[in-house]
Amino acid sequence: KIDPHLGYSFDAPFLIRIEFSSFTNLAKASEGSGGLYVHADYCPFEDRYHIGVIGPFYNDKSRYLSAEEYTYVSADGQTITTTRSEDRQPEMNEETGEYSYTAYLIPFQKQFHKNRDNTPYDISNDKRDICLRLDSPGYYLIPSQSNLFRISRSTIDGLLSDLE
Repeated sequence: KIDPHLGYSFDAPFLIRIEFSSFTNLAKASEGSGGLYVHADYCPFEDRYHIGVIGPFYNDKSRYLSAEEYTYVSADGQTITTTRSEDRQPEMNEETGEYSYTAYLIPFQKQFHKNRDNTPYDISNDKRDICLRLDSPGYYLIPSQSNLFRISRSTIDGLLSDLE
């Protein structure tokens, strides 16, 4: 379950949970670089902000131990809310030696993420696979990025048909 204090809001009635693991503690590997992020797009992954996705979460828990929200008005007059926090570390599974992560894919979005023709996206209307990538942006350095994760169209269709 996603922690409600992080302030996420969605216009979708459900999220698609994605599990993945790594033999590397990705939180430690990304320390000091500005955080660890997950991005999604239709394959072949041309626009990392095309499909809404949140996370990664560590062992299905928020990566934040404590969080405070700050709201301010930017130079162009927009009200912006940010969250500052202490970060949690993922736990290693002693049996497998892997660290567990989850992300949540937003299946359709009316507002922020749009198709290239500026219409709201809905993954049920597109027949391409979905690709995800993790990155840790760094400070004015070449970004560190993972390989692509691919979710097949047949898997997506199966998940969506289970909801009908």
